[in-house]
Amino acid sequence: MSDLFLASKAIDGLFRADTDDGQGGFPCGEVTEVAGVASSGKTQLCYTLCANVLRQHLQTSSTTDIMVVWLYSQGCSFRAKRFSEIASRQMVPAKSGEEEAGLRPAAFLDRILVARVLNTRHLHFLLEQQIRPKVKTSRVLAVVADGECSKHDLVILKFC
Repeated sequence: MSDLFLASKAIDGLFRADTDDGQGGFPCGEVTEVAGVASSGKTQLCYTLCANVLRQHLQTSSTTDIMVVWLYSQGCSFRAKRFSEIASRQMVPAKSGEEEAGLRPAAFLDRILVARVLNTRHLHFLLEQQIRPKVKTSRVLAVVADGECSKHDLVILKFC
């Protein structure tokens, strides 16, 4: 999979400015850290990226056994309603067969594994007992870790 774009040249241009094509975008296969003060839009950005990566994969691949892993800690949460609102705005006009292909926000929610992480020990438990078994049967397209770090919220993304 190539770099992931948001369809916003202003935001895409902030990332990977050193690429040959100069388009930017979030690099796949690398960890990207998004940090900033509370309510600056980091989680909304991640909702958009996750919706885009699911949509792009479902539109270009026959494989539907895909998922996004969303981990969050104290002070954060995964808001399914907000994700669905953002995902529905990212939808392209319906084409025949899209409903069957799962290209609708409700189907995207089925492909997101959400887990709250209480501490490091709990993270290890989640990875070994809950996430690893599901990853064996699905391709993970993105991992989002949404949490707090000192005075700033922190989001770490990895797109595969």
